[in-house]
Amino acid sequence: MRTIDEEKKARVTRAVLALVSSEGIQGLTFSKIAAQAGVSSGTPFVYYRDKADMLAKIYVAVKDEINAGLAVAITKGQTIQAQLRLAALYMAKMALKYPLEWQYIEAVESNPGAVSDQARAQFRQVVTPLRQLYAQAIAADLLVTADPDDIHVLLFAPMKALLTRKQVNHQTVTLADLQTIIDLSLAGLIKS
Repeated sequence: MRTIDEEKKARVTRAVLALVSSEGIQGLTFSKIAAQAGVSSGTPFVYYRDKADMLAKIYVAVKDEINAGLAVAITKGQTIQAQLRLAALYMAKMALKYPLEWQYIEAVESNPGAVSDQARAQFRQVVTPLRQLYAQAIAADLLVTADPDDIHVLLFAPMKALLTRKQVNHQTVTLADLQTIIDLSLAGLIKS
């Protein structure tokens, strides 16, 4: 039985993030990953059963890393509206700090067949601080919708679209750009 070499596993993960960013999920193969990571072609199989297992496990790890400070960021707000803004700003900062990871999350979330339904159910548990915040906002009747999925889309889709557009056009996006989009999103989400 092979032992887990954490350094090689990290190289495999970095290779997956880079390849998904440059080529997308559909053409991702273990041979490409191994070549990019500088490891033997069998190395990815030491860590993952197959492509779906790999995509799911890396997704959960990346989401955990990005969401690590989300709950703390949310609690700094004095009102639910402020907490929603802080949650969105936290995510904006993470998107700028971890662009490959952010692109990876977007790629997995926009490819329904990339991972199993069981893995998707696990993913939904990762955003617990946001879901709790949405529930508080709904209970307080602060928002134009009471559907958590609609809330999430209204709050984050414009920011994701801006990030994608800037990336495609090889333009830099700043936190100020994202703050403007977040404020516009909140203006449309919060009841007047």
